[in-house]
Amino acid sequence: MSKKQIYLSIDDSPTDSFPHHVELLLRHNIHAVFFCIGSQMHSYWEELKYAINKGFIIANHSYTHPHFSDIDLSTAKEEIKNTDELLDQLYKDCDIKQYNKYFRFPYGDKGDGKYGRHFFSFEDARKKRGSFFQKFKRGVLMLSPMNRHLEEEKKKSMTLNARAIQKYLYELGYVGADALQIEYDFFKHLCYDRDWSWTFDIKEWEFGKQKNTNSIMNLVNQRLDQKHPSDPRTSEKYMIDLDDIAYKELVLFHDRKETNHIFNEVIESLLKRNFDFLQIPN
Repeated sequence: MSKKQIYLSIDDSPTDSFPHHVELLLRHNIHAVFFCIGSQMHSYWEELKYAINKGFIIANHSYTHPHFSDIDLSTAKEEIKNTDELLDQLYKDCDIKQYNKYFRFPYGDKGDGKYGRHFFSFEDARKKRGSFFQKFKRGVLMLSPMNRHLEEEKKKSMTLNARAIQKYLYELGYVGADALQIEYDFFKHLCYDRDWSWTFDIKEWEFGKQKNTNSIMNLVNQRLDQKHPSDPRTSEKYMIDLDDIAYKELVLFHDRKETNHIFNEVIESLLKRNFDFLQIPN
């Protein structure tokens, strides 16, 4: 019987639970890429080396995990470069001279002012952000021709900012996820860039607001059981089909202290669904 093939990616590492996660994945022969926050890497250097030597990929998730739409270009480059230098040293310490360089934006925010809502227009993405009062205030402000002009200038500026960040990733040697050969049209579009997105977000980070493990896992399993799970990056009803084995998935999971207590359960739930875990090229 054919299986649904998935790649596993884990954001926000390393934490105190990182060694446990590595051992758990090793026991189940699951390969993964860990997108790491540079400021957290210093405290787990030996553990990161161990993971690399066991075949895992350690990749760049910025240095302090900001929204790239909230920082200027110079700061964005520093966020990327600081972790890039740590990764170079880490791989050198593992006697690895060449490795594939992967980057994922925190929150999927490419620095274009859309805050990760890739498939919305600039205007609609901005409308989605903030509290009800902030949205209302923004709507009132946009009644002014002057404010609409300023918003259009902001859009142009943020578009140039996002392009400059992609150019910088290219200059540093980062590569996109096109080698995974994921056939969704929307993902092929995202692969024109040098950062890594995803096809399916488990969203345990959102469900972590629940008080107990059973409540969180009920929500995780409901999401995994959906044929067409929702995706906040788009207004479309669905972008993926979890039942269609013709399409590979790049799954987004997290290494966060707030939800690490359910890490085992989520992995077990994925295993029960008989997914075929693929190895990410390095």
